[in-house]
Amino acid sequence: MRFSYKDRFGEETSVIENTDATLKVKLRGEDFQGHSFEFLTTFAPGANTKFDLYSDGCLSNCEFLISKAITIITKDEFIPGELILYFKLGNAKPNDVDELDDMQFHLQLNYDEHSYKTKDFSLEKGQDIESALFFLKDMLPEGHTIKSCFFCMYSIYSPYGKNFFNDMQCYRNLKGIYGSAEKLYESGFFHNHEHEKYVSELDVCTDYRIKPAFMENRRTDDKKQE
Repeated sequence: MRFSYKDRFGEETSVIENTDATLKVKLRGEDFQGHSFEFLTTFAPGANTKFDLYSDGCLSNCEFLISKAITIITKDEFIPGELILYFKLGNAKPNDVDELDDMQFHLQLNYDEHSYKTKDFSLEKGQDIESALFFLKDMLPEGHTIKSCFFCMYSIYSPYGKNFFNDMQCYRNLKGIYGSAEKLYESGFFHNHEHEKYVSELDVCTDYRIKPAFMENRRTDDKKQE
């Protein structure tokens, strides 16, 4: 994914990899990696002279603007598009240097001469990429779906908790069983079956199948806001 990075030390552009639900990026000659943007970490000596870091070497006080090519599915066609992700990381909490005081973010989807931008979301308010993707979906015309793991029926979050990003469980290895479990969270499915791997909300593979509404399991604050 192409992206631009900005902090008080300057700006630059680069490419961020997202492999096996792990983000990897090189900034100012230093390697960072982590499962989510607020945990991009380096162990390079002296990195704190080139970046604002919190906890054990995690980026803070910076901005990411990321562009990812994505496909929109309609009833009749597949439409190429661009998903833009914006993240603004805050600083370490005064009373807890291992946590950020906030991370603000929004999404923008461009395709077929249309542009859809979400409102601003906040990690401090308990919102995450799930909140933003549901909000974005509800902005699209009826019958239009983003082709990605988040909207695939074989990917779902664990009922035992999840991280902000890159924390979906893929069950494409159990298609027959999984597809018939209409009430996954009440059926004991997660206790009795093991997922194949963790995937990013923005990944996609050839096993993609549109997720039916009954499998969305939206939280109250993620339901469509009029």
